Amino acid sequence: MSSPQMMPSPDQLGTFLWGIAEGRATSRSFRFSEQCAIALRDFIEQGTKTVLARDLASNSGTVMKAKNDVERLIDKMIEYGIEEQRAQNIEQRRAQSKEDLIREAGGFLILQESTLQTARGWFCPCFPFC
Repeated sequence: MSSPQMMPSPDQLGTFLWGIAEGRATSRSFRFSEQCAIALRDFIEQGTKTVLARDLASNSGTVMKAKNDVERLIDKMIEYGIEEQRAQNIEQRRAQSKEDLIREAGGFLILQESTLQTARGWFCPCFPFC
């Protein structure tokens, strides 16, 4: 992604950033609930529209910053998702390690829309997303 020929085209920026978000979550054994995926896609689309409106989609620095910011957002969502799941399990007196949670969930934990909303509170303001 560091060379200009590997940058996404302006019309592919949203798809590229969504792929980063989905790949980051999946690589850490998380998936998005349907509602979370819709809200996250909208959030990424908002940032993409800002980049396109300001004609910055061909700026590799802007694209790399957006990519890194999406990764940071997903990492924070995962952190909050683990906290939410642990809180539920404490009430039910069940396993609390991330590995135990993933094993109980059948391989993947689901990030709910609430994790996005909580992470946005930590994340924003952050150009171009908010």
